[in-house]
Amino acid sequence: MPPKIRDLKKMLTAANFRLDTKRGKGSHVSYVHPGIKPVLIPHHDNDDALPYLIRQVNRAIEKANSIDHEI
Repeated sequence: MPPKIRDLKKMLTAANFRLDTKRGKGSHVSYVHPGIKPVLIPHHDNDDALPYLIRQVNRAIEKANSIDHEI
């Protein structure tokens, strides 16, 4: 069973991404991290995460971890 959207949001928050309250509308929310392209989550919390979105979140977290380790 794929993870839920809420799980991806928790992963991003745990990786020091922050919710960008100025972007997104309706069910779309954006998470930002310095030096990384914003991650747009286009679904409701209880929806299953689609494979492309899981890959996108994992790649963004990997980039964030590499940036955080450089500092």
